[in-house]
Amino acid sequence: MSPVADRRARLLAAVYASYGEDAAWTPGDGSDPVRIKREEAEQDLQLGRSRVQVDTIVLRVRRSEVSAPSKGDQVVTVETAEAFSLIAKPKLERFGLEWICEAVRL
Repeated sequence: MSPVADRRARLLAAVYASYGEDAAWTPGDGSDPVRIKREEAEQDLQLGRSRVQVDTIVLRVRRSEVSAPSKGDQVVTVETAEAFSLIAKPKLERFGLEWICEAVRL
């Protein structure tokens, strides 16, 4: 790993340690312990002449913890037992260190 990539990975590890939450990632069979970051926001959608606010949930997980997440995977937070399901194909962020996953609350 290059010095810059190593620095990014260490910084990301510190961010997850401070702001992440423990969760169980279930990719169909079995469950893996991971640390996730959750982002929830409202998004405005234009439907013809109407405007609607939609709640969005994005879960981020390090690629080092989940190598290939997929639509339909389920995630349950350890502390609050909130359950989520991935609703779209996850995307890697530009440095390839973490997955960005759209989700819905179950």
